[in-house]
Amino acid sequence: MASWAIRDAEAHLEQVVEEAQTAGPQVISKEGTPRAVILSFDEYNLLSKRQPTLVEVLLSGPKLDDDDPFFAALERDRNDTGRHLDL
Repeated sequence: MASWAIRDAEAHLEQVVEEAQTAGPQVISKEGTPRAVILSFDEYNLLSKRQPTLVEVLLSGPKLDDDDPFFAALERDRNDTGRHLDL
């Protein structure tokens, strides 16, 4: 990531924007402290794209029917009391 002093960025704004598009994010600093980042519009869109919540991800998974083998296995396991041991 390239870094620009704020005065240099102001004086060369077109170059800063071009570098953001071709070389990646450009850091703008004031008195040696990073203050802002210039991104290409494509990178900005990727970062600001809404991410699905965990609930949305889980609900988007495959749907199971009542006759699915998974439910049959659950029912079988629930009714399994194990084997009898004489102690």
